[in-house]
Amino acid sequence: MNILDMRTIIFTTLITHGICTMIIVLMWHRNRQRYDGLFFNVLDFFCQAVAMVVLFNRSSQPHWYTIVATNALLLCGTFFGFIGLEKFTGKSGRQFHNVLLICVFTGVHTWFSLIQPDQNMRNLNLSAFWLIIGLQVFWLLVFRVEAEMRSVTLGVGLVYGAMNLTNLARVVHALSEGSVGQDWMHSGPFETYIMLFYKLIVISLTYALVLMVNKRLLMDVETQEEKFSMAFHSSPYGIMLTRAEDGRIFEVNEGYAKMSGYLPEEMIGRTTMGLNLWLSESERDAFIREIAAKGAVHDFEVTMRRKSGEFRTILLSSEKLAIHGQDSLLSTISDITFRKQAEAEREKLIRELQEALTNVKTLSGLLPICSACKKIRNDKGYWEHIEEYIAKHSGADFSHGICPECAKKMYPEVFNKK
Repeated sequence: MNILDMRTIIFTTLITHGICTMIIVLMWHRNRQRYDGLFFNVLDFFCQAVAMVVLFNRSSQPHWYTIVATNALLLCGTFFGFIGLEKFTGKSGRQFHNVLLICVFTGVHTWFSLIQPDQNMRNLNLSAFWLIIGLQVFWLLVFRVEAEMRSVTLGVGLVYGAMNLTNLARVVHALSEGSVGQDWMHSGPFETYIMLFYKLIVISLTYALVLMVNKRLLMDVETQEEKFSMAFHSSPYGIMLTRAEDGRIFEVNEGYAKMSGYLPEEMIGRTTMGLNLWLSESERDAFIREIAAKGAVHDFEVTMRRKSGEFRTILLSSEKLAIHGQDSLLSTISDITFRKQAEAEREKLIRELQEALTNVKTLSGLLPICSACKKIRNDKGYWEHIEEYIAKHSGADFSHGICPECAKKMYPEVFNKK
């Protein structure tokens, strides 16, 4: 079999399209929840694969139908790919003009296939309309996208640029060649080489699309890492990343460094027990058991030992996650020592107020008092001086004096001299 035989080339191109379509389907399946538009890339490759199937089986179908269907599928596939790339880059636009182009293309192609058969005009028609859509894709990926996204989409844009040059060469050839035979399968070496180059473009486009998605993933991962790093290190709360098995510290922020009294470089690589941060190993074991049972612990109150030996009361919250195949803990630590002290002082004040209120209530009841000597009978039945009773039940102290009326009665000689 001649390797440059057009039917052989179409068969190998069909196999190539099938493999490339499966790769694009896998790419879409793995990333469909992350990025928009990837399903349209699947439609692109599917349409072109079906076009190759129709072309390969052209002998079993009407000649004009094979020609129109094959070329319409090729053009529609590129159109779907354009929509997918617009959605992927967040640059979606109206497509009415492209839908109109496809309708015009189909009409023109049908005319030169059924009414006035002309292979050269069909080549010109397909290449020109394919070039129009391809230029839009190239402009989107190389110029319309933001500078940051351009580094991701440039590879795919260059592949479309190569496809546009191929179609441009085909347009020039069609305009300069004049009349050619009506059987495309025997249209000469130029179309044979165009078909071979088209197969290379399909392979390159598949590779470029997968690479584009992977670059986007890496860019998103780097962005997320940067956000995590900023949140991790700028948080006023203590944050620590440790290995669940032994508490070895992988990363720690400045908030926890200030809280513990250690420098970050003094803690990284060492264990929490080795730094004596836990009061006892049993406390850490209880914490790990709860993590193992629930997968996360929130507001676990525990006492932490600082580098200076001072004790601090903290609230510890941890989530379990896997890093490089190891169970790790991402923990946030909040120092509540001053809050606990304030709560203790508040409780003490409340108790004192309650005791004072109890004493006040004792004095506010009905008090049995002697009408002559003014002594008060206590709960045990004994009579006490009013000063003693009030001092005992309210904490009040007395200072003795004499009022003017009593002074006149007790010392009349002093007042009578005046």
